[in-house]
Amino acid sequence: MVTSTWGQPPVIDDEDAFGVAAPASDALELVRPPSGLLWGAGACVGVSAALLLLAHRWAQVVGYLVGCVTVVALIGAYLFIDRRRSSDPRYSAARRSGVAINLLFFGGVIVASIHVWRLATELAK
Repeated sequence: MVTSTWGQPPVIDDEDAFGVAAPASDALELVRPPSGLLWGAGACVGVSAALLLLAHRWAQVVGYLVGCVTVVALIGAYLFIDRRRSSDPRYSAARRSGVAINLLFFGGVIVASIHVWRLATELAK
């Protein structure tokens, strides 16, 4: 957002990943990756794994959607926001985020494939 008063140079505020202007008091704070999205992806993998304990058809469909589609969407959102934030000179990179992304992605795909296998086996009977 650009603001200006008469006789003074314009002030350009930083914007976050969603285009919302940050207040001027945040000028000295570090910009961090959106690690909450990775925690959400981890929770989705856990919920999907817990749904493996249920033998209902709806649990297999919900487990697939939560374990694969939602995890991939959250990881994609994390990568998109992180790439935009990394161009900021105040950016503070997270350690081990690449390892966490790979573990969450492959964990979600493995759990989702078990759901698909169980659902296909049930439908084939």
